[in-house]
Amino acid sequence: MVSADVFPPRYGGRGGAGGGPAEGRLVPLGGPEVLGFLAMVRVGRVGFSDRGLPAIQVAFHVVDGAEVVFRCHGHPPVVPPDRAGGAVLVYETDDIDTEAFTGWRVSVTGVAEVVRRPRQVARLDELVPRWPGGGGML
Repeated sequence: MVSADVFPPRYGGRGGAGGGPAEGRLVPLGGPEVLGFLAMVRVGRVGFSDRGLPAIQVAFHVVDGAEVVFRCHGHPPVVPPDRAGGAVLVYETDDIDTEAFTGWRVSVTGVAEVVRRPRQVARLDELVPRWPGGGGML
């Protein structure tokens, strides 16, 4: 499932003398358009379940074909290592100008799996940025 909010520039008559934030509007986009937005930035947030509670981690990502690949850090693991079949996650990123009240936000919901094949890990390890100080996983 994909969704996107686009914040068009609109000024005047809202929120006081200087105008206020434009109203975001939900714009239905297809997979290729959402992947295009995701490809424009390198950092997002992954939402997952940690022992039944919602959790969010910041992650670097790349778009690899029709897939979003991200490197996550820290504990708890976003996808538990013993979880067969992956885990349902949401990945979100944005580019918002808080001065002009313009920008966009996209989110993608789907099943994520840990990359395990050595050849694939090696290839993706070269593509996905690392956090300063090393560490992390794909």
